[in-house]
Parts: sequence; C-alpha cells; structure tokens
Amino acid sequence: MIGDYGVSAMLRENVMLSLDEAGLEGDLSIPRDAVGIVLFVNATASSGASAHHRMMVEELNRFGIATLALDLLTPEEEESNGSKWRFDIDFLARRVVEAARWLREYSDTQKLKLGLLGANTGAAAVLVAASELPRQVKANVVYSGRTDLAGDALPNVQAPTLFVVGNSDRENVELNRRAAEQLKCEHHTEKVPGATHTFLEEGTFERACELSRQWFDWYLTR
Repeated sequence: MIGDYGVSAMLRENVMLSLDEAGLEGDLSIPRDAVGIVLFVNATASSGASAHHRMMVEELNRFGIATLALDLLTPEEEESNGSKWRFDIDFLARRVVEAARWLREYSDTQKLKLGLLGANTGAAAVLVAASELPRQVKANVVYSGRTDLAGDALPNVQAPTLFVVGNSDRENVELNRRAAEQLKCEHHTEKVPGATHTFLEEGTFERACELSRQWFDWYLTR
C-alpha cells in the first residue's frame, strides 16, 4: 500500500478501493510531474495481466500522465455471474463514479485533472459516469466500446470525448456513430485502419494507445 518514487521518477502502488461494498484492487502509477490522471476501467476481473492493459498504461505514464487501472468486477463476481454484471451498465457506472470520488479524496491524486478511459461495456459505464460528474471529469476516451449502452446519459456528457474504433469492426463503427450523434459535447471518432473489435492486428492497439494519449495530453496537461 505504501508507494515511493524510484529511479524512474514514478510513484507506483497497489491500492484497495472499497466500492459498492466490494474491495477492488487497482494499480496506481503517478509520474513525478503529472498534472492529470486517467481512470482506466475494464468490465472484467482479469484485464490487469493483459498485454493491452500494460501497453495502454505505459503509453500514458511515459508521457507524464498518471493512471489508476481498475477492473470493475471482483474475481468472485466474475466467476459467479460475470456475464450478467458486465452488461449491467448502471452497476458498473456506479463503481466508476465511486472510484473517481476516491481519486478526488486520495492525497496523491486529489489535485490531478481527471480523465476516464474504458473499453467494451466499460466504455458505456465511463460515459454514464462522466454524465454524473460534469465538474470533475475533463476528458473521456472509449475504445472498442459498446457506447450505445450508455443510453439516455449520452446527451448529458460534457467532457470532450474520443471514440476509437477498428475500421474493420463494422458493427461497432455503426454503434459508436449512433452514440456520438447523441452527444452535445465536443467529440471525435478515430477509425484505426485494419483493426477489428479486438485490436489484435499488428500495430493497431499501439495506434489506439497513441490516439488515447494524445487526447488526454491535450485536455489534461495543456
């Protein structure tokens, strides 16, 4: 629980958040001169070990953006009824809101500008949470996301929002287009050439990371 700045000028620590009566473990990384932090959420209990997860965090940290990477389900919830909870957007969004409030109260992060980042159904949860925290959230990025599931919350999102979708993921391109049309805030869509829903094609997730970092760099650090 106790972090320290090492030779890389990075504070790293594992934190335990008590959210919605559940204990969720998060990975907190804060570059020494960070002025912004991204709450990176996924609607599973297993993303922390994934190569994509690490790649996104490293890209943001490398450019001075702090991160709190958090799976929105506990391993027990994932095992017992993960398929249900992953599509319960209100449930997931409530945890995103509580995690954002935790960041506002935690001494090492309370002064950092907040951005939200989510994938798959976690993307919808991010947008719902952003609609409920208009003063705190300064920017959103959603990739490979079921943003259509954010529903009636979309017109209430105020933070600038970037949609990142695979150009070959035709279904998701259309779903994100419809979601974007409902936004009243600044927003932009980037289609990554050659990418499908999983972004497993060579170089495609690296491009998604770069686009996400550029968006947050502009809205959180400038």
